[in-house]
Amino acid sequence: MDLEKRRRINKKIFTVFGIFIVLIIVLFALLPNDKSTTTEQTQGESKSERVMSESEIKRFNEYAPKLAGGTLIKEAKANGSVAEVVYADFEEHKKLHPKDKMTKQLFDDYWGTGDKINKVLMEEPLRLLREFPGLNDVKMTVNYNGKKYHVEVNRKTIEEYFNINLDEIHNDESLDKWRSEVVQVYFTKEEREKYVAKFIKTN
Repeated sequence: MDLEKRRRINKKIFTVFGIFIVLIIVLFALLPNDKSTTTEQTQGESKSERVMSESEIKRFNEYAPKLAGGTLIKEAKANGSVAEVVYADFEEHKKLHPKDKMTKQLFDDYWGTGDKINKVLMEEPLRLLREFPGLNDVKMTVNYNGKKYHVEVNRKTIEEYFNINLDEIHNDESLDKWRSEVVQVYFTKEEREKYVAKFIKTN
């Protein structure tokens, strides 16, 4: 076989081999991205993981009146993974509880003293998220003197802001982690002011 013929054969071999490599690359490019799909599924599943069971919702209904200012709560409800708590203003409270001995002075003493509204809107949603693992979002509103003080937080936001793990705190029956990681560190007037600036809306 002469040299020229050998070169032609080698050229054909390299051409076929090159086409084969290109086809393999194209096939891999067309295959579905299983990793991406799996990640999306995992994220979707994690979003739907937090759902309150019927027993949790029942316990929530029993627990809500024990929140700070519980006797002034107009509405407290939980649905799916969302809880909403609304505190009545004085007029609403008297309509709902006409026999209650609450006076306007007592009402003002409760909400108008110190930073009570900030304290409730910071601490009580956190308590609910600690207490109920199926709960993911908390909305809370205080109505006072014609204004609405509102906060809306979720589990991830709270965990990142306070640098805590709510599931671990929930599972600690001694409440040592709750006291050492949350109460002793963040339940101060200074920390509430930072929290208010970031999360609480007034209108």
